[in-house]
Amino acid sequence: NDACILVRVLPGEASGTPAKVETVPDLGVFEIRSTATTVGSNQRQQISIRREIGSSQVEVSGQIRAGAEAVESWVTVEDPVGYLGAALRATFLEEGVEIPTPEAVAYLPRDHDRLWWVVARHTSDLLTTLEVLNKRSQNFYAESVLKTLGARACGKGSWAAGLQAVGEFLDRLGVEREEVSLADGSGMSRGNRATARQVTSLLRRMFYHRWGAEFLKTLPYSGEPDLHWQKRLADPPYRGNVFAKTGTLRGVSALSGYAKGRSGRLYAFSILLNDTRDQRAATRAQDTLIKTLIDHG
Repeated sequence: NDACILVRVLPGEASGTPAKVETVPDLGVFEIRSTATTVGSNQRQQISIRREIGSSQVEVSGQIRAGAEAVESWVTVEDPVGYLGAALRATFLEEGVEIPTPEAVAYLPRDHDRLWWVVARHTSDLLTTLEVLNKRSQNFYAESVLKTLGARACGKGSWAAGLQAVGEFLDRLGVEREEVSLADGSGMSRGNRATARQVTSLLRRMFYHRWGAEFLKTLPYSGEPDLHWQKRLADPPYRGNVFAKTGTLRGVSALSGYAKGRSGRLYAFSILLNDTRDQRAATRAQDTLIKTLIDHG
């Protein structure tokens, strides 16, 4: 599960009772501390789910309305290797295989080729990985892909090497680096900066790149089922005519990609909003601009 566990908060039996908290899968990896309560259906609902860095303790607070749907959040685990061990143990037990000793971390000796063998190997092609990355905003994949680029292009699987590889690619595309500053692969760092003009320039060049068609397929489209885009720009003539990636931080809202106008022409665009106080208002403003582009394009 990408080193994450789903934390689910449900309302209690009645107003005033504690909220129910579940983890999926339930492997005992997290220590849940919840002060969340159930409130009346006409009261404000606000739930916070957070894990402190360096801890396996998850704090759940706030209030959830009686009868409301579950509030869910994917939470990263502190120890991915231990998580894998717990998941393997649970899987073996489900199949009736008893494991008498607790799981432990061990390092392979130098002569591991004589002591260990590969039972199975699973790999995903890059385009499949990029599709999950872009459509589901999978930040873990984004950072992994960046380091993989560094390893392949510069011989070192690090952020610095990955950013060097990306910079060299931008140079080959002819994107002006003076207006672009990159700090990571996921975009979570506020050190990532670019102008809307340069993002649009990059998108335009990618459209004509030899991998442009494949890149376009990795982007979520307006009204796409089972994604955040499911209800966004989902009505005709906008449904299926916007292929774009969102980007959100506190006070920042971005939308960049392609939109197909009524004329059939495809437009590259980038809308970068800073110092926003209302995310919904920012989204509405972006959607209004895109609708105008499609209606008159």
